[in-house]
Amino acid sequence: MQTPKIKILVGYHKPATLLKSEIFTPIHLGRAIAQSENKDGALDENDLKWMLDNMIGDDTGDNISDRNRNFNELTAFYWAWKNLDKLDNPDYIGFMHYRRHLSFSSEKLPEDNQMYKSFALDDEYIQKCRLSDDNVVNKISGYDVVIKSRHRLPGTPYQHYEHNDEGNTHIKDYDTALRVLAEQYPEYKSCADKYNGGKFAYFTNTIILRTELFVDYCKWLFNILFATWTQIDISNYNAQEARAIAYISEWLMGIYITHMQDTTKFRILELQGTFIENTDYGVIANIQPAFDENNIPIVFACEGDYYLYTAVALCSLIQRASPQKNYDIIILADARAHRQRLQLIQLAANHSNVNIRVIKALSYIDGAIYNSLFISHHIAKSAYYRLFIPRVLPAYNKILYFDSDILIYKDVAELFNINLGNNSIAATTDIVLNISFYLETWAQGYFTDKLGIKNPRDYFNSGVLVMNLTAIRDKELDKSCLAKLRELNNPTFWDQDVLNCVYKGQAKRLDLKWNHQFAIPYQKPNYAVDCPTEFVKEYIANIDDHYITHFTDSFKPWIDPSRAPAEKFWFYARQTPFYDEIILKNIAKVAQSQIDNIYRLLREIYYMDKLIYNKRRYKLFYLLSLGIAKKYKAKYNNAKNRLKQLQRSPN
Repeated sequence: MQTPKIKILVGYHKPATLLKSEIFTPIHLGRAIAQSENKDGALDENDLKWMLDNMIGDDTGDNISDRNRNFNELTAFYWAWKNLDKLDNPDYIGFMHYRRHLSFSSEKLPEDNQMYKSFALDDEYIQKCRLSDDNVVNKISGYDVVIKSRHRLPGTPYQHYEHNDEGNTHIKDYDTALRVLAEQYPEYKSCADKYNGGKFAYFTNTIILRTELFVDYCKWLFNILFATWTQIDISNYNAQEARAIAYISEWLMGIYITHMQDTTKFRILELQGTFIENTDYGVIANIQPAFDENNIPIVFACEGDYYLYTAVALCSLIQRASPQKNYDIIILADARAHRQRLQLIQLAANHSNVNIRVIKALSYIDGAIYNSLFISHHIAKSAYYRLFIPRVLPAYNKILYFDSDILIYKDVAELFNINLGNNSIAATTDIVLNISFYLETWAQGYFTDKLGIKNPRDYFNSGVLVMNLTAIRDKELDKSCLAKLRELNNPTFWDQDVLNCVYKGQAKRLDLKWNHQFAIPYQKPNYAVDCPTEFVKEYIANIDDHYITHFTDSFKPWIDPSRAPAEKFWFYARQTPFYDEIILKNIAKVAQSQIDNIYRLLREIYYMDKLIYNKRRYKLFYLLSLGIAKKYKAKYNNAKNRLKQLQRSPN
């Protein structure tokens, strides 16, 4: 028997981890309008080049690529239907999404919301889902249709379209499509009623068909959709609602499959659906220095709201930059907040010697490592991005790294030009942790026993670093960091503990002026008295005279503007495009905090009233039992003691 030729188009609308082989064929959806705005923002030149280099487009031959904002993945279906020769006339044609696939495994994988979820499209995922070409051929051969397994609903498919959770569909549009179907294909009317009144649905347009069936399906589908398109009005729809035709097509696919099932002559295989959470992994840009001469590379890391505060730090940095130097700023960030990324880049618009790029950090971090990153309190996983800098920037020999919660008052070129000697990095002593070492018993045991650091002066703060990337790569210290992270498991001070363990004895000590941790007087009001004079002398000398302010811990000027030097933060914040957003976001946070405090107080009052009631009740039960039921006395004492504790508590 001849091996069937299979082509499964994998739809992409932006750079994402490639699923590519002889069978899996990435296709750029909406290439004809790729640089126009969409729900994820317009593709920039680098992203578009990546798409052009790595996949075919839906904009050649007979196509509807320019309708992608409304037809979505259907532009790939239409292109394949009309351009079979460009796919070498396969025996099977199918479609999957860049993050939604089929598992070709014979084993059922663990499910979350009726699908198997994987953090990344990596080798482990490929193996688990058996996505090798040979296995796909073996799995599909002999079937007429392969489709993502049906999804059980709380109601019916019709009700789901009418009342879906996201509110992006309008039932009048689907009713229009059903009227068109009944007019053009009356033999499908009973199957439409059956499907719409059932308990299961087929979603995501993930399907593989024999080519002759694919052609028949597309002719049927687009006849209905094009007629429906002329009869619905989307002029007042938002970007999601405007995808009405794409949504309708998912329900029509369910009707088509129901008709096939009722015919009984077709062999249909349902396969488990999968979902990729991090679609950036492996989409690695070749990042080269932005300037040929006098290039000062500077790396920040941020995610979520920290885009806003990175902008403030950048504003302070740029204002101190020397016109004789070039500043190559790279921001390791998550994949969200497209608008904020563009606004960050625009901070360099009027400075020919400043270049700002935002890089998706998750492209360089595999799923197992990312999921193992330990976080707590206000620390996000972006804090660990600095561990991956040697891999992210293979063309760089030396860089500066800065946290986002800083202000800079001096040209950082001076810091960059510090001679590291034989050291791999340079950093300042972490004064906050040193004070903890002197004042708190737990810290002494933690530093010496778990981290192996005997002298607290050797423990550095990782918010300001000079990094010799060449030395780090040569010694494979970046790999050592990941190994140490696994060993520590839940480090108290996250990536900073990892760096201190790995770079012990290889860190040049910087003057504290380069990383002034302003919050010490608020965290430890008596530090100057409780700690050795020699120990705090340098810190005190730099309070009013330093080069970088670091807003460590939770003492942030955007949360509490009353603490010095908050006025400097707000001076620079006013010069960023995010000033109003910083204010609005933090007003909301403060308001929520007050609501939480009121709720906690009311809960404690209720709990105290309940304890008072129980204390009296248990005492009465004990007296009525004439002292025989001693369990009531124990409960009485427990309630009394708990009540005393609450009454003494400062909270």
